[in-house]
Amino acid sequence: MDQSQLANKIENRTQFLILLALALIISIISIIYLRRKSIQLKIAHFKLKQQKEEIEQNQKKISSKSLELAKLNKELHNLNNNLEQRVIERTQKLNERNRQIAEFTYYNSHKLRAPVANVLGLINVMELTKDGKIDPIVLNHLKTSAMELDKVIYNLKNLLDLDEEIEE
Repeated sequence: MDQSQLANKIENRTQFLILLALALIISIISIIYLRRKSIQLKIAHFKLKQQKEEIEQNQKKISSKSLELAKLNKELHNLNNNLEQRVIERTQKLNERNRQIAEFTYYNSHKLRAPVANVLGLINVMELTKDGKIDPIVLNHLKTSAMELDKVIYNLKNLLDLDEEIEE
């Protein structure tokens, strides 16, 4: 083999070794690059996994709060219905009480006022007598009117006591 062939062969081998070294360097760089990307992907995967867990925890909290709000809403609805019923009952009681007050007013203005008017009239008649003597008939009427007044007041007291017992 001559020298030119040997030089050619060496040059070919050198070129091959250079190409092989370049391929090896490119492979090492590619491996390092891919390794870094793999680490970055693992980190991103870990972060996504943490975020997923946080979202699931938040969903559980939201679900729990939603159930709690639904329960409170139901309780509020029940209280509202109960309150409406209480208002209706209270209104009925107030209407009944107003009716009783109207009866009392009628009773007071008619039944109680009549004996008082009689007593006042008889006192007026007594004042008009000139001799200063009390007429036994006027006195008897005065006594009767006073007894009627006493009876009306007694009945009124019993009526009011009965109303208080009913309310209790």
